[in-house]
Amino acid sequence: MREIKIKAWSKRTKSFVDNYNVTKCFVEKIDCVQFEADESVIVPMEYIGKKDKFGIEIYENFFVRFKKKEQNNNTDWVDVEKIELVTYDVDECEFVANRYYSDGDAVDWSEMEVVGNLFQNPELLSVS
Repeated sequence: MREIKIKAWSKRTKSFVDNYNVTKCFVEKIDCVQFEADESVIVPMEYIGKKDKFGIEIYENFFVRFKKKEQNNNTDWVDVEKIELVTYDVDECEFVANRYYSDGDAVDWSEMEVVGNLFQNPELLSVS
């Protein structure tokens, strides 16, 4: 069982909230059911239970950089650098790095690097 931790992002102050009682605005996801939370002021982000290659905890809405094997035009397999947004896929019941699933595409979270988050680095959406 992974540790349940929550970071909270304040839309009002545009910063992470320290010592905020997130139980006021968040009901955790259990058995692949995602409950709605009032996110008009606070956006809760769940710890995915993994750390990047530098030991930084990875949360929902964080961007991670990693290398993925892909075929080029010559059908050679090459390492391609990707930056993807970490989200929770309700259908797969797992956290994913955008299109890359932790099981199906053999994503190794420990080889990833946290490079930002959706709120402080929205420009990374265009890269992912």
